[in-house]
Amino acid sequence: MKDYYRVLGISFGSSESEIKHSYHRLAHQYHPDHNGDEHKFKEIQEAYEILSDKEKRREYDKHYLTDTDRFAVWVSILLLLLYHERVEIFI
Repeated sequence: MKDYYRVLGISFGSSESEIKHSYHRLAHQYHPDHNGDEHKFKEIQEAYEILSDKEKRREYDKHYLTDTDRFAVWVSILLLLLYHERVEIFI
């Protein structure tokens, strides 16, 4: 399975605007009309097609994460939330 997040240079859980911004930047950079890499351009389009559609992204994410990955993501989210709470308390 292709890692569409890596193709677009974004992290899992990126917002729709982050996905769109990354897509436009990379599509312009690799567009064949600008002497870019046609194969890479098609890969970027494919990644954007999946990640920009909520249903397709949800289905992709089900297969993207293994159980270990899911655990790591949840731990990361939990740590971020805890960090945010501590920062807000001291501000």
